[in-house]
Amino acid sequence: MAASFLSLLLTTYFFVLITNIGIYYFDAPFRHFNSNFISIFSYLPFMLLLLIVPIMFFTIRFLKNERERSWVKGLLIVTNLIYICSIVGFGYWGLFNVLA
Repeated sequence: MAASFLSLLLTTYFFVLITNIGIYYFDAPFRHFNSNFISIFSYLPFMLLLLIVPIMFFTIRFLKNERERSWVKGLLIVTNLIYICSIVGFGYWGLFNVLA
């Protein structure tokens, strides 16, 4: 349930990133002058960075369970790979550069 909510938030944030090119040129976390929605979503990379350790711990525990179906395990692995690629991308675009 939490992973699906996080995935929905990330999908929304990716849409915000695609439609607002100015986010890449300003300091992180980005503060939009007219939209509190965009300003709040700019903290999502930090939330993902904090949540990646518990998510990975849960994934490892879930994969060790032999009763679960293989397609569910595969979907969980793909979701975690998307999270890791997102963190790498956020770091590349400088969305974690709070002190810079």
